[in-house]
Amino acid sequence: MNSARRRGATWALVAAATASALSGCSSDDDSDGRAGDPTSVVEGVDALGTTVQAGKLVGELDRAKHDRVLAKVGDVVDGWIDAAYVGGNYPRSDFDDAFPGFSEGAAEDARGDLDLTTNARLGEQSEAVEALRRRVTIDVLAAHGVAQGATARVVLAYATAGESPQLVKVTGRLFLTYQQGWTVFGYDLSRAARPYDSAEQESTS
Repeated sequence: MNSARRRGATWALVAAATASALSGCSSDDDSDGRAGDPTSVVEGVDALGTTVQAGKLVGELDRAKHDRVLAKVGDVVDGWIDAAYVGGNYPRSDFDDAFPGFSEGAAEDARGDLDLTTNARLGEQSEAVEALRRRVTIDVLAAHGVAQGATARVVLAYATAGESPQLVKVTGRLFLTYQQGWTVFGYDLSRAARPYDSAEQESTS
């Protein structure tokens, strides 16, 4: 199953300008397009940490400031991943508060896309969720020594446990700006899922 969505007309010009400035970034896609296969799912635990990588820097920003931007933007993306996909108690049906760090408009858009921007599609049938891959590559746009915007390129893969286990991969970009803190103002995401049965799980363990 595949889905993709780009939302938010009000931020389209800003996102387009940022994406254009950062168009020289290297691809963050997996070479084989596949996520790792799960061998276990532990309820209520996400033991896998997020790998945060520096992407393209457009403009001038000193190393200390750049590192702080990477850390702060990484925290915002982490908060969304935990709240929307791999955190919480499953089975789960409530994803309304899954967008910490999103602007009011972006959160409203994202709530209209719950099947894509959260694990809502599988929440009620999942007994547990385990992250298999959490990678964020952050491109930064700076002017006059100050970071003005960031694009977080996300690769998330997770497995669900339950009557119909699934292997899910979410990829795409979050667009952020600084407004008394780094804030997501738009997104461009895609989602793919496939069944994952217990026999296959045993064969990979």
